[in-house]
Amino acid sequence: MMKLAKREKYLVSFAACAIALFLIFQFLIFPFFEERKRIQRGIRAREEGHEEIVKLRAEYLVHKKGFQGIKQILAGREKGFTLFSFLEKAAGEAELKGHIKYMKPSDSQGTGPYKE
Repeated sequence: MMKLAKREKYLVSFAACAIALFLIFQFLIFPFFEERKRIQRGIRAREEGHEEIVKLRAEYLVHKKGFQGIKQILAGREKGFTLFSFLEKAAGEAELKGHIKYMKPSDSQGTGPYKE
């Protein structure tokens, strides 16, 4: 083994410390902060998603309340209600029936539990 002068020993020690410090930063500290940043971005995205869900829930509850009112109105209609007969009756009451040349009922293609 070679004998190194005191100055060379300090230089080799300094270089070894610099390399060790570089490796510690490169493989421990930088990855830690990058992972932390990635986790914080994920948390922010989840919080934004949660806020959107809360807004959509509030909107849903407003619509649900409105649908309940519509449901009550539909339940309050007479049993054999049809839109065609209702319009015909309204035209007769408004004395417009003589001015209507032709009214053809059409079959609805709608979906859902309600029938038109």
